[in-house]
Amino acid sequence: AKLQNKFGERAAFHILSGEEEAYAELVATRFAASKKYGFKEPVNFISCGGMTSQIGYGTTPADLNFISYTTNVRDGNLLLLDHKNDLRGALQLYEKKVRKEIQDKGIANVPPGIFMGIEMLGYVANSLGIDGKLIPVHSARKLMKDYRDNWLEANACPSIDANNKSDWTWRNVFDPVLITATLEILDVLDDHAEIMLQNTFRFENGHRLKPAWTVGVYLEAIGQHKC
Repeated sequence: AKLQNKFGERAAFHILSGEEEAYAELVATRFAASKKYGFKEPVNFISCGGMTSQIGYGTTPADLNFISYTTNVRDGNLLLLDHKNDLRGALQLYEKKVRKEIQDKGIANVPPGIFMGIEMLGYVANSLGIDGKLIPVHSARKLMKDYRDNWLEANACPSIDANNKSDWTWRNVFDPVLITATLEILDVLDDHAEIMLQNTFRFENGHRLKPAWTVGVYLEAIGQHKC
């Protein structure tokens, strides 16, 4: 009511569906990528938030796909924290949940192209040292699997009991959980696809742009969206 009193007819309240959020993120990602990199072909995207993840892809308006699916990284964190003596088993259980969600949404056989990984996937890039680097999807998969395997080897050894992890918080398990969620969506991408993980686009003039759904909604509102 306060916003409407201040802005009048310019103010509106709308709850985005998961698919609308995915579309808005696709708009924002394509805008940011075009300004930063000038790719000749339309880029696609994947994103991961605390509860849901999104994927958007397609080369023309007629074949656009934008899908939202549940990854619930927070529950994945809690699952590992509740099973400190069986981290490997807990991670496999979380992996199955995400895989089923992707299958239930019918996400499969995604065609090749350039994919931008945004939102929390930027944290994955930082952990792997690939922030802002365009690499083949199969290379990204290997880097993530190696990172997760090394983490499990260091932390899931039977000789390391739960008492040694008594002060663990979500920060101790966040990387392997997020990487597991990311690997599941990467597995449905074509082997010839390329991916760049980056949650913030930095420009030479010092400006930064985070391609969030809010940017996509704004661009659509002012008629600057291109998909």
